[in-house]
Amino acid sequence: MSEDGNDRLSAEIEHLDEHGYVVLKGVLAPDEVQAILARLDELYEREGPRAGEFGWGLLRERYLESSPLKLALLDGLYRVLEFGLLGLFKVLPVTLGPFRRFRSMPYDYAQATPWRRELRQMVICIVEKLDEPSDRRLCDLANKGEVFDGIYTHPRVLPLAEHLLGSDIKLSSLNVRSPKKDGPMQAMHVDFPFRIQPGKVYGCNALFALEPMDAGNGATRVVPGTHLSGLRPEDGMADPRADHPDQVVVEADAGDVLLVNSQVWHGGTVNTSGRSRTLMQCYFTHAAHAPQQYQELQLRDEVRARLGPLALRLLNAAPE
Repeated sequence: MSEDGNDRLSAEIEHLDEHGYVVLKGVLAPDEVQAILARLDELYEREGPRAGEFGWGLLRERYLESSPLKLALLDGLYRVLEFGLLGLFKVLPVTLGPFRRFRSMPYDYAQATPWRRELRQMVICIVEKLDEPSDRRLCDLANKGEVFDGIYTHPRVLPLAEHLLGSDIKLSSLNVRSPKKDGPMQAMHVDFPFRIQPGKVYGCNALFALEPMDAGNGATRVVPGTHLSGLRPEDGMADPRADHPDQVVVEADAGDVLLVNSQVWHGGTVNTSGRSRTLMQCYFTHAAHAPQQYQELQLRDEVRARLGPLALRLLNAAPE
């Protein structure tokens, strides 16, 4: 790394340690941003009513290429299941908890039959949409295109993640979120939901801005310094959806990255303008913790074949 690069990294680390977040300018070039946005458009089209699911639907992808009738029937089955589960959750809210836990359980895709895998993905997609119905989402991007291979290994981002977590880290998830117009304010939250000792770090989220982000289109708000408190927003705020007197609404250009310590209080704001605000969420955690997406069990063979040792290690998918 050049001397200028070392100076920049030192300044970024200092800001991150003091405030709990830092904005990295110009991480992605304009052509890289456009290539990612183009791929996201393709994925929204390919995933249809199930856009946003964790993992991947092998049957649906097969029917996309081979059988419009079977594709329509499969998507019809999804809509029936969605109607039934949403009705169940409304009548018996207590049933939602087990489904949320089911979503986060490890699952070996390679050992499952196509239909068992497909039904599981349908259920997960329904629960994901229920949690944030006003957002446009895509998940499991590590499995969904070469344009994402360099995101979680990016040399501007990885040193900061390793500074917080140590070198023994892994990618927990790689998703995209964009709030629709006039959706609800996202509650202030931390990404590791349990009380911990001040100064401890269990994860960090690198938020790649793929479009300009400002106060009008749902920019992320952060409360500087709260990562040192050992508290969660619900411990110090009567209403975590309300504005906090010390919050900073972070503005960024396309290609910038907002990197947040998992313990700093943060959350999305309301998109009042209707302009698209797409953030790619690259969440790292220590290797000892369970990931949101178990890539060692669900990584596609063609993805595994093209990745290098660093990427495979970060996906916890390196050969034994």
